[in-house]
Formats: sequence, C-alpha cells, structure tokens
Amino acid sequence: MTNYHDIQFANNAYGTLSQAYATTATSIVLTTGHGARFPALTGSQYFFATLLDTSNNLEIVKVTARSTDTLTIVRAQEGTTARAFNTNDRVELRVTAGGLTILSDLDEILPDQSAATGKVLKVQVALQGFQL
Repeated sequence: MTNYHDIQFANNAYGTLSQAYATTATSIVLTTGHGARFPALTGSQYFFATLLDTSNNLEIVKVTARSTDTLTIVRAQEGTTARAFNTNDRVELRVTAGGLTILSDLDEILPDQSAATGKVLKVQVALQGFQL
C-alpha cells in the first residue's frame, strides 16, 4: 500500500548530471549544489523525477533517497524505459501521472470513517464526484 504522505514535491526543482550513466545505474550524482533543490527524504519518502537528454528523450525514475547531490533511484517508472544519460543531461521534479494517481486515491487520503458521528465525505460513483 502506498501512503500519500510519503510522496514529496518541490517547486521547480531541477539539476544536471555530473557524469554519464548507463541504463543500470541505481544512483546518480548531480552537479555540485543541485541536490539542495530537491526534497530531503526520510524513511519511506520519495519523489518522481524525470531524466531528460538533449534530444528530449526521457525516463521517469522514483527517487528513494537523497544525500547532498546523490539521488538513489528506481529506474523505468510509469511506462518509461531505462536509458543511458550523459553529463549535463537534466533531472527535473515534474508532476507525473503516477504522482497524481497516488494523491487522488481517496482510500489512502481519508481515514476510516465507519465510526464517524458527523458529516463524512462519500464518493458518489454514479455522479463521479463527492458529497458531504
């Protein structure tokens, strides 16, 4: 089960790779100082990042740890394929479909309301909306 509290975001976080990486790399090092632009992660926290080369080929990765400028990654997320990247290729924290799906999962966002005594938020499937 994915906990929506674990996914992290930052406005306009971007950096460049300090060296080239093969498709099998599970950690990448950003240009000095660029790591500070991305969220600090603890425990099970993570964020999705997009690796982008100069030809606009991209790969979405799940970043599971950040230590200064080093990111620990899980490759080929959200239907993308692991690719090789070169020095100075970009790393960007973008909103992705996977991130939005996690945030839109009401079963994860709302606590169990079976014992609620007041108004509760209910999903109205037929209406595709919410009702109090």
